[in-house]
Amino acid sequence: MTPTSTAQPDLPGTESWADPQRKPQAEVVAAIRDLARVHASPIDRARAMLGVLCSGFGAIAASVSATIAREEVQETSQGGPDGIDLWHGALRSAALDARTRGHSIGRVFGPSPEEAGFVLLAAPLDMDDGEPFGGVSILCRWPGRENVASLQIQLRAALIVAAPVLRPKPASSPTVSADDLSRVLARAGSYRTMTEFAYAITNTAKQRFACEHAALSITSREKPRILCISGLDHVNARSPGVHQMEQAMGECLDAGHPIVEQEHDRWTESTSATGGLLHQRWRASLGGGCVLSVPLMVDDRPVGVLSLTRGEADPFDPEEVQSLQKLLTPIAAALPIVQRCTMPLPEHARRDAKRAWSWVMRPESKSKKIAIALAIIATLWFVFKPTMYRVTTPATIIAEREVVVASPLDAIVSDVLVRSGERVTQGQVLATMDTSVIRVRRDDLRSELRRAELELKQAIAAGDPAAAASARARRDLHAASLSHVEHQIQMASLVAPIDGIVIGPDLPSLAGRLVPVGHPLLSIADEASMSVELEVPERRVTDLHAGATVRFASNARPEQAGLLTLQHIAPAATARQGKPVFVGYGPLPEDQPWLRPGMEGVAMIDAGRKPNWWLATRRLIDAAYLNFWIE
Repeated sequence: MTPTSTAQPDLPGTESWADPQRKPQAEVVAAIRDLARVHASPIDRARAMLGVLCSGFGAIAASVSATIAREEVQETSQGGPDGIDLWHGALRSAALDARTRGHSIGRVFGPSPEEAGFVLLAAPLDMDDGEPFGGVSILCRWPGRENVASLQIQLRAALIVAAPVLRPKPASSPTVSADDLSRVLARAGSYRTMTEFAYAITNTAKQRFACEHAALSITSREKPRILCISGLDHVNARSPGVHQMEQAMGECLDAGHPIVEQEHDRWTESTSATGGLLHQRWRASLGGGCVLSVPLMVDDRPVGVLSLTRGEADPFDPEEVQSLQKLLTPIAAALPIVQRCTMPLPEHARRDAKRAWSWVMRPESKSKKIAIALAIIATLWFVFKPTMYRVTTPATIIAEREVVVASPLDAIVSDVLVRSGERVTQGQVLATMDTSVIRVRRDDLRSELRRAELELKQAIAAGDPAAAASARARRDLHAASLSHVEHQIQMASLVAPIDGIVIGPDLPSLAGRLVPVGHPLLSIADEASMSVELEVPERRVTDLHAGATVRFASNARPEQAGLLTLQHIAPAATARQGKPVFVGYGPLPEDQPWLRPGMEGVAMIDAGRKPNWWLATRRLIDAAYLNFWIE
């Protein structure tokens, strides 16, 4: 309770208001429950409830603010003398606050908190879902601080009893239940299974119609098949109770209208009151009570049955049955849609096949059957017609012979005269090395050679054999060194050793680079040794043989496929990218001179003719042999 202290209005004659005598709580609750029997209209019950609260709690006045039967009700009742009109605004405000906040509140009125004269108590009206639909407030003389909390609790308890009296079961009000069940219909597309949708319907019907159990069945082969029963996770079709319920639902399907089985003296005017024999047996197996079965109709055709059970003291009335029929109309239309949407693929295929067979076997004209027979013959011919079986493999252009051109000396690459993929002839200059240092060395050696020759001539003229021998040795040494340097200068021009195609990943970047002697610079592939390398998968190597026709299409020009012959398949497997493959070889296609070593593509190898059914199922057959050891 939220207490507040407020100065009371200046009312004339308030000193003459006596403190009415309060009644026991049990009498107040019984009087509120009796309102449903005395008053048919919920709004009349609200007005009468205020009088019960005034007399039961000894209140001077009471007020209610609620939404009842889709109408806003604002009523105030007084249980004391005249002169209370000035309190009406405070009463209505307190009732509205309790409705908005959803909890009890209290307000104390008097000259000061210590001298309280009146207390205004308010509490919300709410159902089981906890959402308030109204609020009630009462004005009492101050009962003392020790009694005000007890009075507030008693008011809250009384309003808990009054809530279902003011807002009756939605089954008697089609508009309220329609909102709930239409919400289920709007969500029909979100359900993953038909059973989930059925549980949503039965749980909603059980709650809104205050039933003990609710069950839903669909029509399968003109018989009911129970999908779910509220409160049960699984429906055991062999259970005696379920069997009797299915029989009663079948009786409702055959009748095509609702069937009720309960005490007849509580049912006045309805043809549905005449229960069937199977419903009587079902009711007897439950030990009495009330049972109701309503068919779900679509175009005068039953698609399911909804069955409800209640206690003996709460029978079904004609208005409830009529409301339930009206509400189940959109649900009935949604059942076949949800059933088809949630049906598994094999069931769809079975139904389609059955429907197609029924269409074929209908007594129609002979021309239709002849057309179907021709279509079957054409299908069989296509299935068993032999077609060329081709094995698809990755393929690469390779050169079986490659000549590596290496650096002849430690020097800087001066210039590269060819590019990768270029055709060259034997003796063509490929690249040149920087010989500036070597040429300086050559000039020095020439000078040393001329000096040694001059010294040799002088020693011979002087007749000095020792000096002549020494000069002759130096001359020979310088001559040999000069010859070696001249050879290096000559080798600085790299020439092609054979006719072929230049292979090199990064030839332009060699210019200006210092390379050591023997460092490989580029390669030349012999065109006469170029071939197509095929990577045959292990599972298909036994289907191929040498001499088979191969169709090769490169990634560079896939539209220009060439033909070649498979020459050889290696007898042992080679690991490529972590998988064993058998490498096969074949010559280059003669009509594709633009092919270069390293080009990749796809090759299709003819492996003989096979029937189409074998081509379509060969992978499945291989998997069956490998996994199930079929003999």
